[in-house]
Amino acid sequence: MKPDTGAHGPSASEQLTLHRRDFLRLLALSSLGLALPREAIATLRQAGWHGSGRGPADLERNAGQWKTWLVAAPRDLLPPSPSPGNSPGTRAEIQELLQLQSQRSDGVRALVQFWDAQGGLPVWSQLLLSKIQQTSTNPILAVRALALFHTAIADAVICAWHAKFAYHRRQPTTFERRLTTLVEVDQRLPSYPAEHAAVAGAAAIVLGYLYPGGTVQVHGQTMTYANAADEAARSRLWAGANYHSDIVAGLQIGSAVGQLAVLRGQTDGSNAVWDPILQPGRPFGPQYWVPTPPAFAFPPLLPLAGTWRPWLLTAGSQFREAAPPALQNPFPSSRLLQEAHEVKQTVDNLSLEQLAIAQFWADGAGTVTRPATGHRSLPSMWRRQTSARRARRARWRW
Repeated sequence: MKPDTGAHGPSASEQLTLHRRDFLRLLALSSLGLALPREAIATLRQAGWHGSGRGPADLERNAGQWKTWLVAAPRDLLPPSPSPGNSPGTRAEIQELLQLQSQRSDGVRALVQFWDAQGGLPVWSQLLLSKIQQTSTNPILAVRALALFHTAIADAVICAWHAKFAYHRRQPTTFERRLTTLVEVDQRLPSYPAEHAAVAGAAAIVLGYLYPGGTVQVHGQTMTYANAADEAARSRLWAGANYHSDIVAGLQIGSAVGQLAVLRGQTDGSNAVWDPILQPGRPFGPQYWVPTPPAFAFPPLLPLAGTWRPWLLTAGSQFREAAPPALQNPFPSSRLLQEAHEVKQTVDNLSLEQLAIAQFWADGAGTVTRPATGHRSLPSMWRRQTSARRARRARWRW
């Protein structure tokens, strides 16, 4: 089901898969909470997202028909049909869930809650923002990263929803009364594939492209992107919310969409190099930009960014205005001098509050940038019964 994108995927050790041997190892792994110390459990609870994971209004039956950005059509990533409800395969998966249920602890419950809300989206978004800050990614590249990252997640969830209502696989608890879930589960919602796994698969692949070879801090633990994705996906097994095969299919969908995002990033023109000797496209004259003290920064910050492939426009110049009157001949015009005086008067008379506002929105390297600052205001909206699917869309459309 995974298309040949031509993109450079992760190494074999980083592939996002969840085999039976991984499940058996999961039963013995204390790092997943079977015997976590009290301090680690407290860290999980403190770091976790406390919003509602899924409410009654969140079913979104038509989400699989929403417009995608990277995938030509959700049916292109439709996974194989899951095992029927009365099949030996499904019965074996239910036994696995019952075995995990018997191993639950306070650490397991904290881990499940940490990843539960909105398909894990708040956690993954914060991981990206942290990488932007830690690596001092400049604002232009940070905005590009946010777009690639969240379009991939949005498409992965749309593809997962398309598959859910293509197969209508019933939740595990509807087949086995002994099963209980650690999270709220809408039993009207098909379980296959798991959206948490789809989100995790896409997020891990795109993070690996944007920040290759890196790690992330997840509830105080240093993890590779693939390990974080596996933990997010496995949390649904501990929760009793998804079958093993739901997780596998979700990771495969997410990984495939992530690879499409990587291919898009590799072909968006952002790898073009500006020649600082010939300086193509730079206008010269007293009215145009020149390096200024104290830094005399040169070359300018990503001068070719305006030529990159946009998401919504036909070209970066589509809505470009004519040159402002202040820059037209004769130079310097009286209007330019008037505007320059206004700027100087404003800067020279800033209050402390105005200075703080200016610094907050300055968008220096390593800041989360204006779009990301806007992202941080979205959680309050999510709590107002916004569905998990619409939360993914909001992340992109912001």
